[in-house]
Amino acid sequence: MRWLIIIFLVLITSCREIIIVDDVEKIYGYQINGSVTNQSGTSLPNVKVRLYYDEKRISNSPLDTVLAIVTDTNKIVTVQVFSVSKILVRTIFSGKMKPGVVPRYLWDGLNDKGIEAASGYYLIRYTFDTAVVKESPVVISGKLTSQTDLSGRFIIGNENLPVGKTYDKYIQNTFQGVYLIGSSVILELVYGSAVKTGRVNLKKDVITKVDVTM
Repeated sequence: MRWLIIIFLVLITSCREIIIVDDVEKIYGYQINGSVTNQSGTSLPNVKVRLYYDEKRISNSPLDTVLAIVTDTNKIVTVQVFSVSKILVRTIFSGKMKPGVVPRYLWDGLNDKGIEAASGYYLIRYTFDTAVVKESPVVISGKLTSQTDLSGRFIIGNENLPVGKTYDKYIQNTFQGVYLIGSSVILELVYGSAVKTGRVNLKKDVITKVDVTM
């Protein structure tokens, strides 16, 4: 049985509402299936979709307290960013280091080609030769995550919807707190000069369908 929920929206141009259609189709995890049309009902291709997370600070004490300490200067220290599906996104550092604690590396959100990574939950992995010493989670939000195809449809999969994940947030190497990613996300759709923003409430193991008129 289907039912419609009209949700919160912010209009930057004279657009209609984002409408969420809660379907009974089952999946594993979370997923958003979107459809974008103009006011005449024509499907819109190449609509850029940015994804923002609703985060809540839950602690002032960092979770990641493991130190990577160099004791053998002949070993190669490698710092790399991986997606949750273990795909290499960026190599931040690779080389030998002096003895001591490896500094905390920040990631600017770019991949090895200099392109912004999609919104998501990533792991910064510290390796000595082939031994993984530690992995530090990091979250990228507000980035281009999907785009409509020729039929005006887009999909945001479970990998980009890390609901329930926690991580230590740092800004310019200053600890801000431990944050929890909630089950509510914000989509920003851009088509030329038209922009539409709306909040989407996700349900676990159910595809959330979003119909947008721009």
